[in-house]
Amino acid sequence: MTAPLSIYVLVDALGWEVLRDRPFLDDLLAERRWLVTVLGDAAAATPTVLTGTTPSQHGRWARRFRDPVRRVLTSAPPFDVSERHAEAPSIFHDMRQAGIQYECLTPLRGTDPELLELAAARAATTAARVLFLHLTGLDAQLRQHLHEPETVLTLLGRYERGLRRVFEAARRARTDVRLFVFSAYGVTPIRWTHDLRRDVERLGLRSGDDYLAVYDTTMARFWVENLRARQALTTLLGDHPCGTLMSPGELQRLGVWFEDGRYYHLLFLMKGGMLLCPSDRESGRPAGMPGYHPSEPTAA
Repeated sequence: MTAPLSIYVLVDALGWEVLRDRPFLDDLLAERRWLVTVLGDAAAATPTVLTGTTPSQHGRWARRFRDPVRRVLTSAPPFDVSERHAEAPSIFHDMRQAGIQYECLTPLRGTDPELLELAAARAATTAARVLFLHLTGLDAQLRQHLHEPETVLTLLGRYERGLRRVFEAARRARTDVRLFVFSAYGVTPIRWTHDLRRDVERLGLRSGDDYLAVYDTTMARFWVENLRARQALTTLLGDHPCGTLMSPGELQRLGVWFEDGRYYHLLFLMKGGMLLCPSDRESGRPAGMPGYHPSEPTAA
């Protein structure tokens, strides 16, 4: 084959701090750099990378949100990276519009080892100009083993070998192959925990009547139904030692402000390394977690 092939690999949680002092495809990747992420986890970061717009613009930020019309909590469907979305088209829509042939291998097609094997096979035979590979399994592994340096090295070695096989398969079929490996976010080491739900319950407000709350692992989001609830929550969270009550101005600057309030009325962000525990998503204490402020060195 004479046509060039560009291989783009999105590896969830492959953050800068994980890679910075460790070898990883050093002979194939000519440049490394730290990239700024967005506030939130994969639900926010992945659409941001693939649309080139902020969550405020593309509309995807968290898995659970309050329906602005029915005023009840609901869950968003998984983000399909290859589809066009109403708020903002992804890079794949743009490639279709430009007539650029591509293949997209996502977790819907298998586990990370299965996808790496499939990608190597496709790299050797595809007529596409772009091969996109989305690997999500490292996230769960780092959440469990981030404090274990030898385990992290072993995990990175598996991905390095798998990606090298993909590149070598492509090079056997053509001379012009370009490999790009990137991530949308990193995982921050967990050092402390705090039960924020207990603090809120002590206010004497009625959940469902005065407020609704979603306790994520790194933040708490509130929808307030009356002035009393707003004042009580603002007083508690505005001076809480475990995090920050985010201002509308800061949320706008970060690109995660939503005028219709679908994702929150009030957002309390935990300090880096502080886990909200128990939360609606985790009952135990993981070693690491994404979703802290983008200024955290380990967030991207």
